[in-house]
Amino acid sequence: PNTRFLKAFKLTRISGAYWRGDAQNEQLQRIYGTAWADKKQLEAYIKRIEEAEMRDHRRIGKQQDLFHLQEEVPGLVFWHPKGWALWQVVEQYMRKVYRSSGYGEVRCPQILDVSLWKKSGHWDNYQDNMFFTESEKRTYAVKPMKCPGH
Repeated sequence: PNTRFLKAFKLTRISGAYWRGDAQNEQLQRIYGTAWADKKQLEAYIKRIEEAEMRDHRRIGKQQDLFHLQEEVPGLVFWHPKGWALWQVVEQYMRKVYRSSGYGEVRCPQILDVSLWKKSGHWDNYQDNMFFTESEKRTYAVKPMKCPGH
């Protein structure tokens, strides 16, 4: 791509990272930004990002005391009473919709052999964010999302 057509730029944030994730290595600087053909496109992009941030489930969940997230367990939710009650209302509604549409509900294990994740394609996309354990010379991974795994 030729950058000569990009006339509008905005740096969005900076951060540091250790080379290869090792604190013994030199710290590198990451610079994040966006570039567009003109200022109008850049402003439209910034507006879309701001609107998305207003609808961010993490912000809303915290604001309304629905749930919280903890750094020690990335991607897993700690439901608060109001949030869990809301979850159950939505869950019951969806069960009613499924039944009336002729669908059945399934329940699958939360931890599966790595071979299933490789077969499904999840391995290529999510392995860096999956949790692993070993048992009896086999490697297992916790489901990275709510897909059934079969």
